[in-house]
Amino acid sequence: MHFKVQRQPFFDKIWWKNYYCNNHYKPFEKFCFTCNKDLCQDCENEHSEHKIASYDEMTINIADLKESLKEIQKSIETFEDVIENIKYNLEGTKRIYKRYYGYIKWYYK
Repeated sequence: MHFKVQRQPFFDKIWWKNYYCNNHYKPFEKFCFTCNKDLCQDCENEHSEHKIASYDEMTINIADLKESLKEIQKSIETFEDVIENIKYNLEGTKRIYKRYYGYIKWYYK
């Protein structure tokens, strides 16, 4: 009894799928956000109406987003400090109100 061993084509190997298009056998250069898939130069034409970005653009955007995140975190810390100051001032105002409320009530009796 002889079994025929079927080999996978070169293009079906896992490492190939990560970097090259299985349809056009070209390297991925862009990403389609509409379909959530990598695109080679030829695939890009098939997705012309979709939201597409090159890997270089995405790398720059990620760096910008990281910088924006740092700025937002600083703003949140500042905002939290302001909230703490407001709480402290509110407690002080409550203490003053309670102290002088009795005096005013007594004075106008």
